[in-house]
Amino acid sequence: MTARQLTLPLRRPAARPARTENDGVRALETGRNRLLVAAAVLTMAFAAVALRLVELALADTRLAPMALGTESTHAPVSRADIVDRNGVVLATSLPTASLYADPSEVLNPEEAARQLS
Repeated sequence: MTARQLTLPLRRPAARPARTENDGVRALETGRNRLLVAAAVLTMAFAAVALRLVELALADTRLAPMALGTESTHAPVSRADIVDRNGVVLATSLPTASLYADPSEVLNPEEAARQLS
């Protein structure tokens, strides 16, 4: 057997069809359709976020902590002391009185400020 007999015949790649004017038009239509679908999806996403923001803004504020699950029903946990490596206390938590005012319930802010000072 010679080397010529052992070689396989080479296959030519399949010929591509000739480009026509419709190929460019079809590519533009495909791009336009993809752009419209992406715009529609983004519009729906932004509309959903906007509707949720409006819903939260119009919701009753007295019910908001309960709805969000942030209303605490148990006593606060005290923190542990901060000590150095010898056990000497560097920092600790102390109970203190706190004062706060709800601005929506203060009828006369000037008078309240005068009384507090």
